[in-house]
Amino acid sequence: MLPNTLTMIGTGVFYDCSSLTSIVLPDTLTTISDVTFGRCSSLTSITLPDTLTMIGDNAFDGCSSLTSITLPDTLTTIGDHAIHGCSSLTSIALSTSALKKHSQTIQSIMETHRAIKLRLIDLIDDKTRQCTCLLYTSDAADD
Repeated sequence: MLPNTLTMIGTGVFYDCSSLTSIVLPDTLTTISDVTFGRCSSLTSITLPDTLTMIGDNAFDGCSSLTSITLPDTLTTIGDHAIHGCSSLTSIALSTSALKKHSQTIQSIMETHRAIKLRLIDLIDDKTRQCTCLLYTSDAADD
């Protein structure tokens, strides 16, 4: 368990940790450094806090079992190849404002997964009435 006062995870801290399957990051975290979770081949899920402002270069590179990721609105920086080599990735969720801020980075991520179909679904939260955009990739045929 990570301390609830943690604000940054340093470069390569969990690199090549093949036994790591999931992790919940503390609400105080603002920075995931370069290659922090690189080659964590068993990582299937991760919860990114709403306080996160930076994901470093290659932060999740080679997380071949990661199936989905939700990028918080607070992100100001998404590093090069931050989500690269995630061959099991089936969905990326983010708000429309995050999509606008990081459109080139998201496009690059999707090009990595170009063999997988891309659908764009607009969802409106009933409580906040805010529009959320979900980029969803799937091998499955359209419903």
